[in-house]
Amino acid sequence: MNQDSQFQQKQDFKCKDHPEKPALFWCKSIDCNENRIFCLICQKQNKHIKHYNGDVFSIDELNEFLIEKLKSSKGFISECELQMQSIIKSYNKLISGLQYKFCGLENKINQFEVYQKQQVLDSLIRQDEFMKYLKHNLEGIQQKFQKTIDDLFIKLELHLIQYQITDQQIKLNQNEYQKGISLNIKNEQNEAIQIFDKLLLIEPYNIEIMYQKANSLIQLNKLQDAQQIYQEIISINPKHEISLQKLGDILLNQKFYLQAQKYYEKCISINLNNSIVQFGIGECLRQTYQYNHALQYYLKAIQLDSSNKEFFYYYGKISMDDLINALLRKKHRLYLNKDTNIMLTKLDIFIGNKTDLFRQVINLISLRCLSQTENLITNEMIDQLCNSEFSTIRKLQRQKHRGYTYIV
Repeated sequence: MNQDSQFQQKQDFKCKDHPEKPALFWCKSIDCNENRIFCLICQKQNKHIKHYNGDVFSIDELNEFLIEKLKSSKGFISECELQMQSIIKSYNKLISGLQYKFCGLENKINQFEVYQKQQVLDSLIRQDEFMKYLKHNLEGIQQKFQKTIDDLFIKLELHLIQYQITDQQIKLNQNEYQKGISLNIKNEQNEAIQIFDKLLLIEPYNIEIMYQKANSLIQLNKLQDAQQIYQEIISINPKHEISLQKLGDILLNQKFYLQAQKYYEKCISINLNNSIVQFGIGECLRQTYQYNHALQYYLKAIQLDSSNKEFFYYYGKISMDDLINALLRKKHRLYLNKDTNIMLTKLDIFIGNKTDLFRQVINLISLRCLSQTENLITNEMIDQLCNSEFSTIRKLQRQKHRGYTYIV
């Protein structure tokens, strides 16, 4: 290296602690907690005194060291590839053997000799047991292997690499990214996806770009493609809350309630105050007939966001059935106690008119949720409903005379 290039390299590097000074040294110690590239003042201050002398080098030697390390990385990566090829070869041999043993025999059975059919019979009778064993062992290996690979990706911070991109390129990418979001807002999803795809060629593991592309696909109703991207995001960052929520939403819409609930639960383990996810778990539980548990999650969602009418609606939908049963029990007690006819008439009307009843249930639930009262279906609520305006009762009585149909 000539003197001019050495001087240029020294001038290009500035010390972070003393920006006015050129950086003259660098440290290769793995335990170094100081700025690795530093100036003469830092050296005189003995900031790297705890390191071995052999760990500190002249800035002139930096490029040579970097090139040498990059070359050695190629050898290591090639070794990993060979190991993976060996695993794939063994797996392909297993699949090939399975296909030879069990597949393509349907058209040959009639031509088989007796001893061949006996061998096929023995194999197929044990097929279920064999497949169960195979599935159990392969799933365990696959899950463990996949977790190890995903963990390595995170540990090595492969999704955070930025030194491949110049500052100028980063700025250009940010501008293009904003264009993609604007196109999404204008419902021009296909054009937005084209931009996101170009950006992902430059930044293949940029989670925000991946997420926006998946959102575009959702709007185009390409749920499977979006689902795959959300899965890729959480393989990079297992705590990406909004991607976990989106996966739960997709599975809920596909009626895979148990799988959806698992993603929602992972989400609230990250953020307990996510009202949408609390409501999502409630929906999963309602759809699997676990009504009491569903009510608990609806209530949590309401307490987190009392402005969302949908939360109240589904809470009321379950609560109304409970309330009707309570009203029927109250009516039965009034009959036994020979109470006044007017109270019985009120109960008949309220139980018969579900629309009016539901509206009042929602109103009362709203008031109670806002005060964070958990026991919503109470005797007080029943009495409030029973003691509603007498004019409403007369109106409903007139409907009854006109042929109104009642539950009771």
